[in-house]
This record gives sequence, structure tokens and C-alpha cells, in this order.
Amino acid sequence: MQKIRTLQANIEVLREKLNKLIEDKDFKLSNREIISLSQELDVLLDDYVKFKNSKFIF
Repeated sequence: MQKIRTLQANIEVLREKLNKLIEDKDFKLSNREIISLSQELDVLLDDYVKFKNSKFIF
């Protein structure tokens, strides 16, 4: 249960950072920093989904 909570917390922190960065960059979604941070968030979300799905296998 701790792993899922950690993933959720990390996702939320990164999501907030991404939203702030998007505002700071005037909503230019092609900005390299935005793309990079978005990709990091994608990895965390993918890990979260894999972890949640693995719990239903048993």
C-alpha cells in the first residue's frame, strides 16, 4: 500500500509542477521543458497503472 501512496504523491507533485511550468511558458506546449516534464509524468502514470493492474492478477 505504501508504494501506491508514494506513486500518487509523486504524480500529484509532478502534475502541479507541470501545470505551473505550462503557465510560465505561456502555454507553449512544444517547449522542451514542458515536453520533458510531461514525459516524466507519463512514466509515473504508467508505473501507477501497471502497479494497480498487478494487484488484480492475484
